[in-house]
Amino acid sequence: MTAENSNNINKSKPSILTQSSEAAATAISTKSDKSNTREEAKDEESGEPEEDDSSEDTPAIKLYKSTRLKGYITLLLASAINYSSATQSDSAILNSAVPATQGQKNYASAVSMTTLVITIVIVLLHLDPSPLQKLWITAFKPNSKIELGFILFFVVWWVTATWIQTSVGGISGTGKGQYNLYFSTWACCWTSIWTLERWIVASGMASFKAFLAEWPNRAPSWIATLILSFCTLLTYIDLFVHGGEKGSAVLQDQLSQVGRAQWQWLLFVASITIPCALGFVVVEVFREQGPQGDQNEKSQWEIILEGVILLLLVIGWIPSVMVATTPGGIASLVGNAYFFTWATTVFVMETFVWWIHDWRRRIHLILQQQQEEYEKIQEKVQKKSEAALHDEKVEELTSVTQVEQLSDSGKEESSISNEVENTEDADDDDEEITTYSEQIPDSIGA
Repeated sequence: MTAENSNNINKSKPSILTQSSEAAATAISTKSDKSNTREEAKDEESGEPEEDDSSEDTPAIKLYKSTRLKGYITLLLASAINYSSATQSDSAILNSAVPATQGQKNYASAVSMTTLVITIVIVLLHLDPSPLQKLWITAFKPNSKIELGFILFFVVWWVTATWIQTSVGGISGTGKGQYNLYFSTWACCWTSIWTLERWIVASGMASFKAFLAEWPNRAPSWIATLILSFCTLLTYIDLFVHGGEKGSAVLQDQLSQVGRAQWQWLLFVASITIPCALGFVVVEVFREQGPQGDQNEKSQWEIILEGVILLLLVIGWIPSVMVATTPGGIASLVGNAYFFTWATTVFVMETFVWWIHDWRRRIHLILQQQQEEYEKIQEKVQKKSEAALHDEKVEELTSVTQVEQLSDSGKEESSISNEVENTEDADDDDEEITTYSEQIPDSIGA
């Protein structure tokens, strides 16, 4: 029995080991699946492209975690507000708002309703748990051309609608008082552009912000200044051309009191800013690269020229925003001209502050370099003085040594002379003793 039991135990050991190894493998696979799910979620948030594993029953991509879904939901809400404001835009009689015409109302309602219907369908497809989920994933996964088509449609759709509806003759133009319609229209426009950027990031490409950050020196601020000053110039031209005809009664009355000098000054400042900003952007595009692939630094004259131009732009835009946005100015009413004038002024000042910061840092580096050179020269002079002192000490030690040697040699000579004298004295004594010894016998004999 003992042998049989031992055989049974030995036979059962492989099965136990097999079961334990299978359990461990199952646990490892479960952990790896969880980690893969977390990595996919992180990839979706970080903008890295995802991989669709069609061999598994459960799709790897979760559409409800898509960053573009936030844009679709925001676009849905903004278009709903826009549609509600558009349907009530012709009944604004009891307040200060200007009633919309039937054509303006129909266009604004059609634009917002189209967006509302499409975004509702897209949001539902992202949240659909049915077996058709794989089909929706194919349509809205990262780098999907179908989703890109929807997003580009929204961008073109709302950029066009924003210009039509918020211009002077639009349903929510300057002085019309249709504020809900105005801000919801801009919200839809910016959300469409933001969703496009999220699609670009999710496809593994750089975002707009990262693209601008790659430009050297102050090129990102110059690009923003170029775009904003161009939009500001368009709003000024729109006010100048259509303000007296298509504008509201309040706007017409206000523009009739604006002097010609104010128009000329504001149009001049906005017009001169565009070529200045464009020039510095083009310079950065064609700037030669250094030997290590990096951009060469600006020369001294270019830095001075940029600072002078920025100073002149700041001097031009500060009084412009003060005149244009205060009562009696062409952009004093809430509208595109008001916001673009302030945005352009802020970015011009931000660029100038950036230039001052870099200028101070450049001066600090120059002073630091001069300080390092001064310390090096001071160290060399100190080393030379130390070497001279060392040579003097060596000479002094050498002269002292020579004196000591001379004194020692003098002492030796005197001792030798003394010894010679002593020797001579001893010889004389010996001679005297010898003479005296010779005289003694003679005396005795006598």
